[in-house]
Amino acid sequence: MICLFIGALKSVSLLNSLNNNDKVPNSFSVNWPLFVQHTTKGTRANVQWDGRTIRLIMTKKVEFTVGDHIEIIGKQLSCFPQRNMGAFNYCRWLALNGVDAQFKVTSIQLLKSSNFPKIVRWVSELPNDLFFQFKQLFPTQYPVVYTMVFGGRNKFIDSKDVSLLSDLGLIHLLVVSGSQMSLLSLGMLMIGRILRVPIICRFVCIIFIQLLYVLVVGIDASILRSMLMVDLFIFHRYILLYRYHLWWYVMISVSIICLLLPGAMFQSGFWYSFLITVALIVIVPKVTQQLPRPTWFFTYLIVSLVAVVTSFVVQLIVEGRINMMSIPSNLWMGWCASMVLIVGLFGWLLNFIFPIGAQIISLGIDWMIRVLMISLQQLSEFHFWIGLTRQERWFLMAGLGFILILYSVREFTGQMPMLPKFIRWINLKFRWLIVLGLGCIIFGWILLPERFRLVAIDVGQGDATLVMQGRRAILIDVGGVINKVPIAERTIVPVLAYYGISYLEKIIITHHDLDHIGGLSYIIKHVRYGQLISPTPLNLKKHTQLIGNNVTYLGNTRITLISPSPYIRSSNRNEHSILVHIISPNGIDFLITGDLGSLSELSLLKKGLIPKVDVLKLGHHGSRYSTSLELLNQTNPTFVWNSSGINNRYVPPNCYCSHIDWGNNNGLEILVPTTSHNVVPHQYFLKDSLNEA
Repeated sequence: MICLFIGALKSVSLLNSLNNNDKVPNSFSVNWPLFVQHTTKGTRANVQWDGRTIRLIMTKKVEFTVGDHIEIIGKQLSCFPQRNMGAFNYCRWLALNGVDAQFKVTSIQLLKSSNFPKIVRWVSELPNDLFFQFKQLFPTQYPVVYTMVFGGRNKFIDSKDVSLLSDLGLIHLLVVSGSQMSLLSLGMLMIGRILRVPIICRFVCIIFIQLLYVLVVGIDASILRSMLMVDLFIFHRYILLYRYHLWWYVMISVSIICLLLPGAMFQSGFWYSFLITVALIVIVPKVTQQLPRPTWFFTYLIVSLVAVVTSFVVQLIVEGRINMMSIPSNLWMGWCASMVLIVGLFGWLLNFIFPIGAQIISLGIDWMIRVLMISLQQLSEFHFWIGLTRQERWFLMAGLGFILILYSVREFTGQMPMLPKFIRWINLKFRWLIVLGLGCIIFGWILLPERFRLVAIDVGQGDATLVMQGRRAILIDVGGVINKVPIAERTIVPVLAYYGISYLEKIIITHHDLDHIGGLSYIIKHVRYGQLISPTPLNLKKHTQLIGNNVTYLGNTRITLISPSPYIRSSNRNEHSILVHIISPNGIDFLITGDLGSLSELSLLKKGLIPKVDVLKLGHHGSRYSTSLELLNQTNPTFVWNSSGINNRYVPPNCYCSHIDWGNNNGLEILVPTTSHNVVPHQYFLKDSLNEA
């Protein structure tokens, strides 16, 4: 516990390290590091300069030898925290990995060659040599095979395959995990036992192979934790002949790693590995005692099932949502990943002795991975997402933590002769305490209030607004596309996951401009929905074209959809944008006008279709041709927000002048994009008044 506490204090200091104001010069010289990552987007390397860790970002593959003295020219990159709830926080990830600044390299050149010993230089070049050998041995699937065996030091997997594996909850199979290290270590132990090698020699050989493997795959908290746990187990069980409980090795290794690498405490992958290990230790020994023959086959099935279910629960806690198809996908791909690891390593070793046999094995692995990816694509078509809200995730974590603590107390104190009365009472009432704790969690879960929320999602130049009451939700617009990639992938879907939204009752597209509808195909693929509404026809089964007005309810929230089409004659589709008028359970009025222009606003004002509201979203991203002064005077909002990309070609900053002048004259601050972010507000919790946030 002391180690965990010290590690937590260190990790807090890491989170503040990236925000220091020390600038990195545009030109400096450093020594090339040992651990470097090559990706499809270029080389990434962390170097030490002036007592700080600088992450170099290169746009192409760069190769040097460890210890080479190089000159780097470029510029420091700022890191802006993620503004959408649930989205990947890159700045936090950098801080947890000990990075103080990031630097984009425009030019790099060698000043002085390395004078490190040959063995060190050979080790530094080993990952690239292995990657080249795998590329020759596995001609078509070498990126996947190499990544499954040696991790992401050379990351050249196609982005579509990565996206597919991520959607199915299989991305962890592309990372070298602690289970792989345990499998290799115990495999070497058993081989040495068959060959009757002395235990001391086996132990030394295992440590040497582990260190060499880490030098190839890189330093990772999960791998180090697994190495330490296995080494402690072998040392005590087979050398000192002590029989400690497996819990002891797990907790000691976790505590030491959290002390040495405090950033690991905030990395989900580390706890993935830890909790899967705990589940295997607790469940598998008790279940396998009753298994029929062949026991090895049923044991493998039980281990796979326990690991998959545990990862399913952990992913639900960490990400807030999960595809139910990830369970059969994990069961299907788990054995394949093990086969690729074992057979791939065997084929690589065999290539030095019997190249023809290695080529036959490589063809078999290539065929296996090709069939695997095709089958996963088929499984991805039958997606079924479920999600948990933040409160529900906290309840689930509390329940698991409660059970884990009680079980730990029982296991660690079960055989102690002298125990305090309180501990003895816990051991006697263990089952009833579990039932009581779970009952309280379920009861609290049921009584969670159905809170109203409106979230303005940061999608840059575009629109996306999420309206929620409890677990029920409606999405208004779905953002646009950047470089043929839907913005929704990294903005809207993470926000939905954060709030546990796996089903949208309605998706409302105000009009069909790309910055409002561009993410629709991605959204309907990853989120179940009840109805799609837009002002013009779409060739989709659940689509409804809005003609006239429509009133719908989201719990106690009233939502009125107003179509300008019956009142306006215009060929400009912006002028047919659907108006969305929302009245929350507390009587707070919101109005979203899409890209409706000033002339159409005036027509609707004359018809009396635009009411007074409390909160208004600027029309057409704050354009001077939208949100007229007549509309502002009629609606008389208390709060106004805008959604647009900074420095975009559509909305220059001077477009906001009339809106800002109106706000100043009426004692209202209008929030518009600044020089550093896309969207200023991103979330509003509205209860009894607009001043509560």
